[in-house]
Amino acid sequence: MTGLLIVTHGNFGKELLKSCEMIFGEIPECKAFGLARDESLQELKEEIQPFIDSHDSIFCMVDLFGGSPSNVANAFAKQKKNMIVATGVNMSMVFGAVEARNMEKDVNEMAKEAVLRGKHVIVEKPMTANERQAEELCALAKKQGVFLFEAITTRYQSNYQFIKEQLPTIGKIKMAVCNFSQYSRKYDRFQNGENIPVFDAKQAGGALMDLNLYNIQYLEGLFGEPQSVHYTANMEKGIDTSGVAILSYPGFQAVAIGAKDCQGQPEYRIEGSEGYIAQNSPCNVCGAVTIHYRDGRGVSYDGNGDAHRMYAEFVSFVNEIASKDTETCYEMLDHSLAVSRILTRARADAGIVFPCDEN
Repeated sequence: MTGLLIVTHGNFGKELLKSCEMIFGEIPECKAFGLARDESLQELKEEIQPFIDSHDSIFCMVDLFGGSPSNVANAFAKQKKNMIVATGVNMSMVFGAVEARNMEKDVNEMAKEAVLRGKHVIVEKPMTANERQAEELCALAKKQGVFLFEAITTRYQSNYQFIKEQLPTIGKIKMAVCNFSQYSRKYDRFQNGENIPVFDAKQAGGALMDLNLYNIQYLEGLFGEPQSVHYTANMEKGIDTSGVAILSYPGFQAVAIGAKDCQGQPEYRIEGSEGYIAQNSPCNVCGAVTIHYRDGRGVSYDGNGDAHRMYAEFVSFVNEIASKDTETCYEMLDHSLAVSRILTRARADAGIVFPCDEN
């Protein structure tokens, strides 16, 4: 494991490490050293030397470039092949170093560790790579009594709530179409042979898990879990770069299109016997809504306001924690679990297997 080394003037580094461990818990193979007012550089070197000798690779963080701690660290770096020194250490830098080192663990394991330590956790979508992992993580959060959130903006947007409220006004639902096609700036590198996480099955990548997930959570939030799921994908090097999912509900079909290998116009349309609801923005933005009724009437709505699209969800997270509202949190987790089940069924239908599926 790469050693994380903090070297600063005085006790700054030691106190910084203590603060970080209040959040992370004990950070293994990480140590802070401080240059005391009456301490010589040689004494500081002798204190640090055993840590240097016990690690094959080291990421060192110092406070001030050109200061004595920085000079000591750089002297070690000149002699040690796998040692990097970064200046301007702060809490964010330490967090980044720990997270980078932890990339050897999958996100699911990192989330579990945090929950077991009694920490409230926000996980980026998708919450996990498969249904089994999602069920285990959610059950663990409930057992520990902590808050677990999946960061998925759409659910919390005012425009999305408006659509849910207005669904009955368009009559009997017969068709729903969601299209999120966005040419990835990393797609060309993937085609040229570079290993890109978002196109890597080992990292639970692919168009379904990255973009079509937005469409599926949009549909699940409105209509619940479908009776059946079918996914037809364009496959390259064992991963889906684009695909079409068909979710079958009683009396109607929903089509979810997600692509990272081509560019398309975002389109969200729910069609009923009395009219249709439309949006022409990406699902994660959930922009202005228009309703077109069969009798010629029309309604327009845009209640999201000017705040960043992530604002509404994080306000909800803060309020739920402050009021100890686990009921709302766990209700949202039920939606996350349902989406995970749909994604797992879709991948199975297309024959897309992640390594973690077999564990």
